[in-house]
Amino acid sequence: MSGGAACGKLTLEEFHEAESCMHRSHGHCMTMGTASTMASMIEALGVGMPGNAAIPAVDARRYDLRVWPAGGSSSW
Repeated sequence: MSGGAACGKLTLEEFHEAESCMHRSHGHCMTMGTASTMASMIEALGVGMPGNAAIPAVDARRYDLRVWPAGGSSSW
């Protein structure tokens, strides 16, 4: 894709538009999966909350996970 922009087959605007459509959501690594890999590792080591790795970065359940230890019950 960047090669097409470099050699003039795509305008810079077309390149940016295409690039902006390639990722799933904020906090999601589209190439190597490093975000989910790190979340899984942190959870497996016991450093993160159980269930942390399975919740997408922009999902509202992240808030539930953050407040759950304060005395509430998990909704999932």
